[in-house]
Parts: sequence; structure tokens; C-alpha cells
Amino acid sequence: MSRDMHDLIHDVRRIREALTLRGFSVWTLHNRLLPESGAPWIELHELEWALREAGIAVHAGARSITVLDVPDPDAAVRSIRHFRPYSALPKPMWYDASWKTFTRRLHARTPSALSLPAEVACLAKSMSAAGILVARAGGGRGGREPFVEPAGPYYGLWFRYWFEEHLSAELRDLNLPWVIRQGEDGNCRLTVARMPAPASGEPRTELMLVQEDACRMGEWLKRRAREIREFRRVIFKYRSMKREAKRMADDPEALREWMYGRIAGHIGQ
Repeated sequence: MSRDMHDLIHDVRRIREALTLRGFSVWTLHNRLLPESGAPWIELHELEWALREAGIAVHAGARSITVLDVPDPDAAVRSIRHFRPYSALPKPMWYDASWKTFTRRLHARTPSALSLPAEVACLAKSMSAAGILVARAGGGRGGREPFVEPAGPYYGLWFRYWFEEHLSAELRDLNLPWVIRQGEDGNCRLTVARMPAPASGEPRTELMLVQEDACRMGEWLKRRAREIREFRRVIFKYRSMKREAKRMADDPEALREWMYGRIAGHIGQ
């Protein structure tokens, strides 16, 4: 392998890391980038656009993109990590978050990377991979708090269980203090308890900490995605539990106790 090709492959690996932080599900083969299995169809087109916008010379094929040259790797990495969304995250319909859908559909709709805020895109994509439908997400710009919100009370409490009982216990060294907050509408929202003050001269530093945390949480969810989907399928049943689930849909605390009780009962078997 020539020295030039060795350097290019090294640059492509750096680009892939930046793309992963930005929410793209990609892997590398030498100097080629390929969407992972299950990525939405639009991902390849968005990937090509993102690479060209970052000043990277590419050749787009039917199923992969070949990187020809990365003139300024550092600038390309910075550019990719901070791409703002260029499309809107589709709003779920009422039936997307219904009890029937929650119990019967294992795979949630997968949003495209560039419909999500740069800071939390990796986490939101991984939640979808774990079968947790995402309704809204925010990156924390302009003094607002970063957040990811599952759709409806069933997905919200299911995600809350995994976050509070497993994820937060295993990832104790995150940059920021992440918490679940439950709104008056019963929806659960993962957000940062308090954001650090912006570092002098480094306005993006705190948002990069959010992005790094979101990616670590996302990688954790991707590793457990099949387990999370299968666990839900085994515990919650559509017909036999429909009446109870619908009756408690507007009472978040009662619904939480009921769902967590079902989970505990299954674990204790």
C-alpha cells in the first residue's frame, strides 16, 4: 500500500468517526464509506452531500461512496460534526405511539441523520434501532437545553426504564449530568440537568460535550438493541393488556407502576 493511500485511509477513518457523531450509520472499507444495514434509503444521498459540503472529493456509487481526497481533514471533521439539520424530523401520528404499535412493531421508524440536531443525532438514531420511536429532539443551541423525547407515554416509560435502571448505571463517566424529566402530558424527556457555562473563546465546547455523551449513549443502545426489542415483545401483549394500558395512558404515575411491575414480574420468573 502506498504512503498516499495509507494516509487517505487514515483520513477516511477520521471522517467516519465524525459522521458517526453526527448520526450517520456508516462503516469503512479502505477508502470507501458504506451505510450500515438498516439505514434509511436517503442516508447515502445525505452522506454524499455532507462529504461534498465538507470539501471532500468523492465518487458516489450505487451502494457506497469512494473518498478520493481529503484536502483539509481537520476542517472536514469540524464541518461534519456541526452540520445543522436540513430537513425536519417527521412528527409521529397518534397511531405511531399507540399501544398496538408499541406492542406489535419492534422496529421504530428510522429518521435520517440530517433531520436531527447534530448534538443528539447519534442517540436518536440508536433509540430508533432499539425500537423506541422518537418524537422530538433538540440540540441545545441558543441557551436551550438539549433533549430527546420518545413518542407518547408507552415508549417514554420504556426508555425511562432502560435509562434509569441500566444505561446510567453503566455509563457513570459521561461529561454531563443527564436526567429523565416527565412533562405534564406524560411524555418523558431525556435532557441535561445543567449545562456548563460556555468556555471563553470556545462557543461550541459545551455542545461538543453533549454530542460525545449522546454518541456514547447511542452506542450502548445499539449494542443492546436486539435485547431491548425482544424484551418488550415478551413482556407486553396487545390484546390481553390493552384495556389496562389504555385506561392508564393519561395517568403517568399509574402507568409507570403498572409497566415496571410487569417488567419486575418477568425478571423474577
